[in-house]
Amino acid sequence: RLEKIHEAYRTERKDMNKQCSESISAIEETELHIHRTRTARATELRVSEQKIQEIEEQLKVVLSEQEDIEQKTKDSILSSVEGLVRHKDWIVQTLTTLSDKATQGR
Repeated sequence: RLEKIHEAYRTERKDMNKQCSESISAIEETELHIHRTRTARATELRVSEQKIQEIEEQLKVVLSEQEDIEQKTKDSILSSVEGLVRHKDWIVQTLTTLSDKATQGR
C-alpha cells in the first residue's frame, strides 16, 4: 500500500514538474515575444523620429527657399515700379518739352 502511495506521489510530482516546465517555457516564450516586439517598436520609433527630423530639415530648406523667392520677387517688383516711374517721368518731361516748343512756335 505504501508503494502505491509513493507511486501516486511520484506520478503526481512528475505531472506537476511537467506542467511547471511547460508554464516556464510558455512564460519564457512570452517574454521573448515581448522583447522582440519592444525592440521592433523601438526601432520603428527611431526610424519615424529620423524621418520626422529629415522632413523638418527639408521643410526648413523649403521655407528658406520660399523666403528667398519672395524677397527676389519683391525686389523685382520694386525695380520694375522704379523703372516705370522713371519712364513715366521721362514721358511727362518729353511731352512737356514738346508742348512748350509747340506753344513757343505759335
